Amino acid sequence: MGRYFSDVVDQAIQDLYYCCDNDKATAAADALLLAAKEDDGDACYFLSRCFSGSCYSWEYHPFEENEAAAYAMLHQAISLGSAAAVLGALRMDMLTPELKEIMPVDSIQEAWEIILEKAENGCAFCQYMIGNTYYFLDIIEIKELKESDFLGKEAWDDWRRWAMEQSIPWFEKSFADGMILAGRNYCHYYQHGRGNLIPPEPEKEVPIMRQGAERGYPEWMYAYAHYLAYTEDNDKEALPWALKAAEAGHLWSWHIIGDIYWNGRAVERNLPYALEC
Repeated sequence: MGRYFSDVVDQAIQDLYYCCDNDKATAAADALLLAAKEDDGDACYFLSRCFSGSCYSWEYHPFEENEAAAYAMLHQAISLGSAAAVLGALRMDMLTPELKEIMPVDSIQEAWEIILEKAENGCAFCQYMIGNTYYFLDIIEIKELKESDFLGKEAWDDWRRWAMEQSIPWFEKSFADGMILAGRNYCHYYQHGRGNLIPPEPEKEVPIMRQGAERGYPEWMYAYAHYLAYTEDNDKEALPWALKAAEAGHLWSWHIIGDIYWNGRAVERNLPYALEC
């Protein structure tokens, strides 16, 4: 048995979410499929994510989006008792009455507590899931709360603000421990705020981008290069990050490289190479 899930699922999480290696990801999906056929509910859930598009994976991942396959695997995952699948379905707005009916757990709260324990024990993916339940306020449905439970709108707003603030330490831990996707909502929180409850603090976004870039995450090397090139007008520092991201398979990074060689501020201007990029 693996540390958090089965051995197969623990390894698949490593290969799907803590690196951006298409060969490893494809092998992980193959292993998940075999485990799913042996009724590993968590394997079914993580396989469903492979079919759910780049917002559940990384840009330029090797899987073709297939909504029907994703739902079928999610259905099987929940029927087999995957707590991760219950929270995943809730976040994807796919936890239908039918799926609630077949949950082996007594409530969404019970599923949340199972994932919370794994998060507290160090699972970066589960830390990301718990962060999301606060960030998107899924915690309201999990805890079965409503505005009338509070002493007026101000108290309700204060509680929702508090809940969203709880997402940050979870995202911070998850991102630092290798969960690449955690950086998206972690950054977004500071870049855009959360509605009228959390004001933006865009100056806090840049250190997160740099942290992801320094860890070698392609989308964050791209994001940091983009910031340096187009916000800071610092082509000299942007170029090496863009090159690293491009070499790691992030195709839009070639656009930054092309612009830098087109502008010729940090390197000798080379229009043919810029067009090639």
